[in-house]
Amino acid sequence: MQPSDFSRAFDAPTGDALFQHWLSACSADPWAPLSETAATPYRFIWGAWLKLLAASAVATRPVEGKTLQPWQQAQAVQILQFLNQSTRSQKQLDLPSDITRRRYWRVLERIYDHALLHGWVNHNPLDAVSELDRPPSEDPQGAILSPRTWRALLHQIPAATDLISARDRAVLLVLVHLGLSSEEVRALVLEDLLWEEASAKAGATLAQPANHADKGAAKASPARIHGLRITGLRAMQSRTLEVPPQLDEALRVWLGYRAGYAPMAQQPALFCTRKAPALSTHTVLHLVSKTLKAASASSSQELPPRMGPQVIRNTVIVQWLQSGLPQVEVLQRAGLKTPHALGHLQQFVNVE
Repeated sequence: MQPSDFSRAFDAPTGDALFQHWLSACSADPWAPLSETAATPYRFIWGAWLKLLAASAVATRPVEGKTLQPWQQAQAVQILQFLNQSTRSQKQLDLPSDITRRRYWRVLERIYDHALLHGWVNHNPLDAVSELDRPPSEDPQGAILSPRTWRALLHQIPAATDLISARDRAVLLVLVHLGLSSEEVRALVLEDLLWEEASAKAGATLAQPANHADKGAAKASPARIHGLRITGLRAMQSRTLEVPPQLDEALRVWLGYRAGYAPMAQQPALFCTRKAPALSTHTVLHLVSKTLKAASASSSQELPPRMGPQVIRNTVIVQWLQSGLPQVEVLQRAGLKTPHALGHLQQFVNVE
């Protein structure tokens, strides 16, 4: 990190205070409140992380008149050291289990996303860890939504009536139409939108809501979005997907609201929040989980076995396979390299 990266890091809390600030926010979450007792293992994990940083990191140092905390200076190499060494006991010779590493990863990810939301860091240091070095998903067997829950999910996607509902609608429709991963959604930038008119520029053709982004209705740009470009680090992940009419309209309406809200207007990311330049993993997870809970309640169904964006992606991929699309096309759409990557979903495909 360069010193300029910390231009917004003034008066950042200590590591212990950051944890307490995050816990206070979690305890106020109406969908999944986290109590002090339930947070005990999280506190232990974060405390172990702070101890590693204290033992190996550069001491707290001033940059451009600001005092940086050790947790603000974390590097990918320290994260990997923490996941692969600090998570095992002294008697263990092998690497810790993937489940343990994933649990430690999730704690760091959520707290750093919280710090990013409040401007205490300019990026989550876990984003610098390569995909190959990250702990695998907790659910290697996969899970999908039942047809009834899927239909209910579509009915729970909000109408675009203000800034946030317009964004949430666009995010959810990207997931259900294109089957992107959370990481891919968060990485989208404005330049990834492919416009039908070569001369159309998103920022110049958007009709802004009157007075404020949350007041009045935002009209979509007359230029149509016909495609979305996804760029990834893994083989086959980079691809271009066709944007159907419903998603096209949702994206253009969101861009209208976004252009009318000054803090968002200059951000390169396609999806952002009022306070953060890009969506965090937790923000996407929260949006999907609350929508799935509402869908399950409205359809009198049990909660899905998984409540995050991955279960939507799995369902979309299975629908593609079920519709008769050639496997090679499904792989291309999903950004996957080999048929082996679909093995955990084959059990859900009906062969008639």
